[in-house]
Amino acid sequence: MEEDKQYLLRDRLSSDDPDDLGRLPRRASKRARYLDWNVGFLIANIIILIAGLAIWIRVNTLLKGFSCEPREEDFEPDLRFDTPVTFQPHPYLGGRPGNDTNDAWKILSPPGDGIVEIPNQFTGNLAVSLPAPNNPDKAKVYGVSMFHQLHCLNFLRFAYYPETVVDFPQDEIAFHRDHCLDYIRQAIMCAGDATLEPLTTLGINGMGATHQCRNFDRMFSWAYKHRSNKVNGSGYTGGRITHTPGQLNDLGEGDAHTHGHGGH
Repeated sequence: MEEDKQYLLRDRLSSDDPDDLGRLPRRASKRARYLDWNVGFLIANIIILIAGLAIWIRVNTLLKGFSCEPREEDFEPDLRFDTPVTFQPHPYLGGRPGNDTNDAWKILSPPGDGIVEIPNQFTGNLAVSLPAPNNPDKAKVYGVSMFHQLHCLNFLRFAYYPETVVDFPQDEIAFHRDHCLDYIRQAIMCAGDATLEPLTTLGINGMGATHQCRNFDRMFSWAYKHRSNKVNGSGYTGGRITHTPGQLNDLGEGDAHTHGHGGH
């Protein structure tokens, strides 16, 4: 039986049939070539993918570098409400105007009262404003609303004690006072602070509640950095925000009622 098997094997190997001779090695060779082709195809695709990604990154970087569209995040302050602040009473900010209280209010605003210089490429969606005093061809001046609101509230503090206001005629004090009341009303309604404040047996005073606020120090620093006139204030009446009807601004370009802060 063993001899028969060996005979059959020898007969098989010595067959003249070309299809039988080397059939197993041929199949192995075809399989190897198939695997080599697939591996090569995969490697080629990976190389193409990496090259394409590198080209895309390079082109995207170049396009950003030559973009004519301003990116607001490169200039504007961080406006997120991400700073928790618990309201507490600050008595030194109240009371009759005097040296101590006046100084306490003064340091709440940067030099120039928040009048900032904005490059023209960032003003496309803003209301028309005056050219910057020191850079009229490339920038305009705007007021940061928060500091305008603080200015108005401070003026109301003086208006509450009218005898302390010595540099304004009475009709201008009345105009400024009424403007500030209306302006602060609109600012409060715009902000829409929905913080829930606790009540006591005496009522509600708003103290002790934690609000989500914009970072005041960040806003202050931004307004200081971009203030219009880094030497002499804002370039408008020594840096003051004014609301007097018909008052000329320092540039001599029309009256404040039309162009400046008085036009409310």
